[in-house]
Amino acid sequence: MKGKEERMGLKWLEPRLESLMRDIEGLGVEQEEQIKRRCEEELKVWKARPSMKEAKSLGKPLTQARNHIRASIAVTEQNGWINPKSGVLEHLALKYLNFSTEEWVQMNLPSQEELQMRQAHVLPLANASALLAKAEQLLAMSSWPEMVVGIGLTTGRSLVEILHTGHFTQKSAYSILFAGPFTVYERLCDPFEVPTLVQAQLVVDAVQRLRQLFGRHFVGVERHNISRECMMQACEAAYRHLLGLIPFPSALQATSYKRLTRGVYSRLAVLYYCPVQVDEIMYLARITNHQEILQAKSEEERLAFALVASYREYVVLDAAGVPDERRGIRLAEPGVRGLGVFKEREENCGQQ
Repeated sequence: MKGKEERMGLKWLEPRLESLMRDIEGLGVEQEEQIKRRCEEELKVWKARPSMKEAKSLGKPLTQARNHIRASIAVTEQNGWINPKSGVLEHLALKYLNFSTEEWVQMNLPSQEELQMRQAHVLPLANASALLAKAEQLLAMSSWPEMVVGIGLTTGRSLVEILHTGHFTQKSAYSILFAGPFTVYERLCDPFEVPTLVQAQLVVDAVQRLRQLFGRHFVGVERHNISRECMMQACEAAYRHLLGLIPFPSALQATSYKRLTRGVYSRLAVLYYCPVQVDEIMYLARITNHQEILQAKSEEERLAFALVASYREYVVLDAAGVPDERRGIRLAEPGVRGLGVFKEREENCGQQ
């Protein structure tokens, strides 16, 4: 129903796209300035629409328009450019029918009402040790939904990354190196270190068993289709095994998996591994490769993105039921070490 409403809401875009395509279809690198002017004019028309009162309203029509250009115009050296972010040859229109990084950031920021709601409805984690014991049990199971939930809880990675697109390599006793596609271009990001809430070997072993179970089932399958096929079974497994250990959101839905794995993982990663001298949000941005936070220009933007990412969805409680605000409590344990990226920064600061 929601998808139908969204399509109807973008009916105005169809004639705009037809006109734009007629104007740019036969143009190439020699007419780049003409392509630029036409795309800039188009964006001005969009922004002047009464329904585009908020920056985020522009996101869907822009994405749809760019995808339409990709699908409709054959790209050649005569009408294309190399996108420096992807290294891919794209039509010149995509260079100009776009928003700046700052505009994309503003579009992705939530409303003040949403921020206030997320800050006001924090969920308690009353027994972290029992939760980790359950996560280890899930990792050892033979059924794929349970394995997915166990891996997600202990690494914070998404369902599709776990099932197909992510690369998991053990880095230390309690950390892995992770790499996966983070953009529409399906290019792998540089590997980054992710602390694991249980022994890293248990996680890597579970990922290997999971991949063997599915074999080549997901080869050539788009990410959203993998999610559509498997998400609800993973959510149901989480509900079966974790009810009583984790307060669930009001309704079991596709977003529950992200909120459970990313939200719970984030809280426990801070409790166990975040150095006291490191900013909590920046620590979480590093271990999740959250580029919006890493590139944010202000503390307000970083906090907003952290709330949307469920980094503060939960709060850990101690035995007395009081919020446990400690950090890095396992860093002194045998076999546990801080992440390399933060050690390097400490060493660099000490040398200055």
